[in-house]
Amino acid sequence: MLFHLDQKVIDDFRRGWRVRTLVSIEDAVSAAQSAGLELVDDVDFTSFLEIGRPRDVMIRYFVWAMGLVAPAGVARLPRYANLLGGDALQRGLRSGMIQHRLAVFRA
Repeated sequence: MLFHLDQKVIDDFRRGWRVRTLVSIEDAVSAAQSAGLELVDDVDFTSFLEIGRPRDVMIRYFVWAMGLVAPAGVARLPRYANLLGGDALQRGLRSGMIQHRLAVFRA
């Protein structure tokens, strides 16, 4: 079960980047196995990402301020929606809730 804050990160990510779903590695493996595929490699690239750079901090404050000014409208504007999604991605990566992974499957 997700905490309220975790769900907000996921909702912001989905709205900002127009993503319908996020898939856990467990769900991806299960779906692949159901299709007759076998997991041959799973690499977590999250540690190679730069999180919290100065520009990311500036975007965080900008998204926060825009949320105060137009809470429902930020995600509707493509120029700002991608900032909302990117900020949510940063928050999700920082908390460990989102990971950047490569899974390789074979028939």
